[in-house]
Amino acid sequence: MALAISSPMFSSELAEIEPTWMTADTKSPLEHVKDVVNQLKEMHHYAKNNTERLTAQWLMFDGELKNLNQADRIEALMTRQGELHDALVEDIAALEVLVVELSPKEEDATVPTQS
Repeated sequence: MALAISSPMFSSELAEIEPTWMTADTKSPLEHVKDVVNQLKEMHHYAKNNTERLTAQWLMFDGELKNLNQADRIEALMTRQGELHDALVEDIAALEVLVVELSPKEEDATVPTQS
């Protein structure tokens, strides 16, 4: 959808401007990596909370689960959840290094002024 803009500078001429929205096509690689890091941090937070809750439940009902032959099943889930948690920590750290590498350096960001 184009927007028609009238300005006294153009007298009766109309300029058409296409709106640009921040989409996957207009984001920089740095912005994409930052988005991924934020999503992984959120997943990490929930993985940690889920592991803690499952561990608490498992400890409360360990005897009952063993009697029902379900302890191994829950233990396997806890192990996989812990592995996910560890992998998220590693991947977040690696991507945060990439964010630093992709970020403009201070000397690139500042333009020297002439006196």
